[in-house]
Amino acid sequence: MVRNGVLLLLVTGEGLRWTDLEDTSRGPRGWDLASLRATARLDGRAALDAMPDPVDDAELAPFLWLRKLYAGACWFVHAAREPAELPEARRRLAAAVGEVGAGLR
Repeated sequence: MVRNGVLLLLVTGEGLRWTDLEDTSRGPRGWDLASLRATARLDGRAALDAMPDPVDDAELAPFLWLRKLYAGACWFVHAAREPAELPEARRRLAAAVGEVGAGLR
């Protein structure tokens, strides 16, 4: 592992891979699993099902909702640097709040 600012360069069997530790924490396992489940880079559901102790979507729901709120709020950080993105930040956060509200009902 080579530190490069906040990014890490990992040496893997498939070559070098960049990663960051943005969401690394000692928090609950569900937080990380929700990230895996929601990724567009691969089939997150299949990845969770391949685990020795798979977690279903109902069990992950609170973490999936929290990740959506987190992502919506992060758009405001982006919009602070790119003010033209403020409408998109508002749209994304409103959509996340709406989805979480519906899920809690």
